[in-house]
Amino acid sequence: MGKRKKSTRNTGGGRKKEKLPTQFQCLFCNHETSVQVKIDKKSGTAKLKCRVCGQDYESTAHKLTEPVDVYSEWIDACDAVQKEQEEEEAAAARAARRRPAAATSSAPPAGVQRSVEGGYGTQAAAAKNQYAEDEADDFVVNDDSEGVEMGYGDDD
Repeated sequence: MGKRKKSTRNTGGGRKKEKLPTQFQCLFCNHETSVQVKIDKKSGTAKLKCRVCGQDYESTAHKLTEPVDVYSEWIDACDAVQKEQEEEEAAAARAARRRPAAATSSAPPAGVQRSVEGGYGTQAAAAKNQYAEDEADDFVVNDDSEGVEMGYGDDD
C-alpha cells in the first residue's frame, strides 16, 4: 500500500508589491515630478528637494519611512507655516484697528467740535443730536384717555 497522493495547490504566484512614487509635484512651483525624496535609513534622515525651484525639506526617518510619508510631512509643515503667518497678519491688523493714529495736537481739526461726552463730532452731528433731544421732549409718555372707550372692529 502506498501513501495518498498530495494535491498541489496553486498559490496564485505571489502578489507584487506596488511601488510608491519617489517623485512628486512641488507645492511652490507646481511642476510635476520635480520633487525628489531620498531616505538614508542608516543616518535616520530623509531629504526632499525640488529640482526646479530649489525648495528643500529634511526630517527624521526610521526603517518604515517611505517617500510619500516625507512628502506628507512637508505638506503639513508648509500648511503650519502658512497658518502661522496668517494668524500674525490678522493679529497685526487687529492691533492696527485698535490703536487710533496718534494726533499731533490736542486741538480738534477745523469744523469739528468737542461734545459733552468728550468725543469729537462734526457740527452737523451736534445739530442732529439737538434735534433728537427736542423730539424726545415732545414724545407723549402717558396716552391714557379717560372716559373714551377704544373699540376694535364690531363689538356687538
